[in-house]
Amino acid sequence: MEELIWKYIDNTCTDEERESVVNLLNTDAEFRKSYELIVDLEDQLLSVAKITMRPDFKTQLAQKVAIELREQKVSIKTNILPIKWIIGLSFVAVAIIIYAVTIIKSAEPSITFMPSMDEKVISMIGLVTSGFIMLTLLDAILKKVQQIKRITGLLV
Repeated sequence: MEELIWKYIDNTCTDEERESVVNLLNTDAEFRKSYELIVDLEDQLLSVAKITMRPDFKTQLAQKVAIELREQKVSIKTNILPIKWIIGLSFVAVAIIIYAVTIIKSAEPSITFMPSMDEKVISMIGLVTSGFIMLTLLDAILKKVQQIKRITGLLV
Protein backbone atom coordinates (compact mmCIF):
# COMPACT_ATOMS: atom_id res chain seq x y z
CA MET A 1 0.00 0.00 0.00
CA GLU A 2 2.75 2.47 0.93
CA GLU A 3 4.72 1.51 -2.16
CA LEU A 4 1.73 2.36 -4.32
CA ILE A 5 1.36 5.73 -2.60
CA TRP A 6 5.06 6.52 -3.12
CA LYS A 7 4.77 5.58 -6.78
CA TYR A 8 1.76 7.88 -7.08
CA ILE A 9 3.59 10.76 -5.39
CA ASP A 10 6.73 10.24 -7.49
CA ASN A 11 4.54 9.97 -10.62
CA THR A 12 6.06 6.63 -11.62
CA CYS A 13 2.92 4.49 -11.46
CA THR A 14 1.00 3.08 -14.40
CA ASP A 15 -2.44 4.33 -15.44
CA GLU A 16 -4.12 1.37 -13.75
CA GLU A 17 -2.29 2.04 -10.49
CA ARG A 18 -3.16 5.73 -10.71
CA GLU A 19 -6.87 4.92 -11.12
CA SER A 20 -6.77 2.50 -8.19
CA VAL A 21 -5.09 5.14 -5.96
CA VAL A 22 -7.71 7.75 -6.89
CA ASN A 23 -10.46 5.21 -6.26
CA LEU A 24 -8.99 4.23 -2.87
CA LEU A 25 -8.59 7.89 -1.87
CA ASN A 26 -12.30 8.44 -2.52
CA THR A 27 -13.53 5.27 -0.80
CA ASP A 28 -11.05 4.14 1.90
CA ALA A 29 -10.54 6.46 4.91
CA GLU A 30 -7.51 4.54 6.22
CA PHE A 31 -5.83 4.71 2.81
CA ARG A 32 -6.52 8.46 2.68
CA LYS A 33 -4.95 8.87 6.16
CA SER A 34 -1.85 6.94 5.04
CA TYR A 35 -1.70 9.02 1.87
CA GLU A 36 -1.89 12.32 3.79
CA LEU A 37 0.77 11.13 6.23
CA ILE A 38 3.13 10.21 3.39
CA VAL A 39 2.44 13.50 1.57
CA ASP A 40 3.25 15.42 4.77
CA LEU A 41 6.44 13.41 5.17
CA GLU A 42 7.38 14.13 1.54
CA ASP A 43 6.80 17.87 2.08
CA GLN A 44 8.93 17.85 5.22
CA LEU A 45 11.72 16.01 3.45
CA LEU A 46 11.63 18.43 0.54
CA SER A 47 11.69 21.46 2.85
CA VAL A 48 14.66 20.09 4.79
CA ALA A 49 16.53 18.98 1.68
CA LYS A 50 16.51 22.44 0.11
CA ILE A 51 19.99 23.85 0.51
CA THR A 52 20.83 27.11 -1.14
CA MET A 53 24.28 27.39 -2.67
CA ARG A 54 26.13 30.22 -4.28
CA PRO A 55 26.17 29.97 -8.07
CA ASP A 56 29.94 29.51 -8.19
CA PHE A 57 30.00 26.90 -5.42
CA LYS A 58 30.18 23.92 -7.78
CA THR A 59 33.06 25.36 -9.79
CA GLN A 60 35.03 26.26 -6.66
CA LEU A 61 34.40 22.81 -5.22
CA ALA A 62 35.56 21.15 -8.44
CA GLN A 63 38.71 23.31 -8.48
CA LYS A 64 39.54 22.48 -4.86
CA VAL A 65 39.02 18.76 -5.47
CA ALA A 66 41.27 18.93 -8.54
CA ILE A 67 43.97 20.71 -6.53
CA GLU A 68 43.74 18.13 -3.74
CA LEU A 69 44.05 15.29 -6.23
CA ARG A 70 47.10 16.89 -7.83
CA GLU A 71 48.72 17.39 -4.43
CA GLN A 72 48.08 13.77 -3.52
CA LYS A 73 49.82 12.63 -6.69
CA VAL A 74 52.77 14.92 -5.91
CA SER A 75 52.97 13.78 -2.29
CA ILE A 76 53.68 10.17 -3.29
CA LYS A 77 57.29 9.59 -2.32
CA THR A 78 59.43 7.80 -4.84
CA ASN A 79 62.79 8.60 -3.24
CA ILE A 80 64.67 5.91 -1.43
CA LEU A 81 66.41 8.54 0.67
CA PRO A 82 65.35 12.12 1.36
CA ILE A 83 67.10 14.77 -0.72
CA LYS A 84 68.97 16.14 2.30
CA TRP A 85 70.52 12.73 2.91
CA ILE A 86 71.56 12.38 -0.74
CA ILE A 87 73.21 15.81 -0.71
CA GLY A 88 74.94 15.11 2.59
CA LEU A 89 76.23 11.74 1.44
CA SER A 90 77.46 13.33 -1.79
CA PHE A 91 79.47 15.90 0.18
CA VAL A 92 80.90 13.12 2.34
CA ALA A 93 81.85 11.14 -0.78
CA VAL A 94 83.59 14.17 -2.32
CA ALA A 95 85.47 14.80 0.93
CA ILE A 96 86.59 11.16 1.11
CA ILE A 97 87.76 11.24 -2.51
CA ILE A 98 89.74 14.45 -1.93
CA TYR A 99 91.27 13.03 1.26
CA ALA A 100 92.18 9.79 -0.51
CA VAL A 101 93.81 11.67 -3.38
CA THR A 102 95.96 13.74 -1.02
CA ILE A 103 97.10 10.61 0.81
CA ILE A 104 97.90 8.80 -2.44
CA LYS A 105 99.91 11.75 -3.81
CA SER A 106 101.92 12.24 -0.63
CA ALA A 107 102.87 8.61 -0.11
CA GLU A 108 104.18 5.80 -2.21
CA PRO A 109 101.37 3.93 -3.91
CA SER A 110 100.60 0.97 -1.68
CA ILE A 111 98.30 -0.61 -4.24
CA THR A 112 100.58 -1.83 -6.98
CA PHE A 113 97.97 -3.36 -9.28
CA MET A 114 96.00 -0.11 -9.62
CA PRO A 115 97.57 2.82 -11.44
CA SER A 116 97.54 6.22 -9.76
CA MET A 117 94.84 8.59 -10.95
CA ASP A 118 95.58 11.69 -12.93
CA GLU A 119 94.56 15.11 -11.60
CA LYS A 120 92.22 15.58 -14.57
CA VAL A 121 90.30 12.43 -13.65
CA ILE A 122 90.00 13.55 -10.05
CA SER A 123 88.78 17.00 -11.05
CA MET A 124 86.29 15.40 -13.46
CA ILE A 125 84.91 13.22 -10.66
CA GLY A 126 84.52 16.31 -8.49
CA LEU A 127 82.75 18.21 -11.28
CA VAL A 128 80.35 15.34 -11.99
CA THR A 129 79.55 14.96 -8.31
CA SER A 130 79.03 18.72 -7.92
CA GLY A 131 76.80 18.72 -11.01
CA PHE A 132 74.71 15.92 -9.52
CA ILE A 133 74.34 17.84 -6.27
CA MET A 134 73.36 21.04 -8.10
CA LEU A 135 70.76 19.22 -10.22
CA THR A 136 69.29 17.62 -7.10
CA LEU A 137 69.07 21.01 -5.38
CA LEU A 138 67.52 22.60 -8.48
CA ASP A 139 64.93 19.82 -8.67
CA ALA A 140 63.98 20.31 -5.01
CA ILE A 141 63.70 24.08 -5.44
CA LEU A 142 61.52 23.78 -8.55
CA LYS A 143 59.20 21.31 -6.80
CA LYS A 144 58.77 23.72 -3.90
CA VAL A 145 58.06 26.63 -6.27
CA GLN A 146 55.41 24.59 -8.10
CA GLN A 147 53.83 23.55 -4.82
CA ILE A 148 53.69 27.17 -3.65
CA LYS A 149 52.15 28.24 -6.96
CA ARG A 150 49.48 25.54 -6.67
CA ILE A 151 48.62 26.53 -3.11
CA THR A 152 48.36 30.23 -3.93
CA GLY A 153 46.37 29.51 -7.09
CA LEU A 154 48.85 30.93 -9.56
CA LEU A 155 49.29 27.58 -11.30
CA VAL A 156 46.28 25.43 -12.07
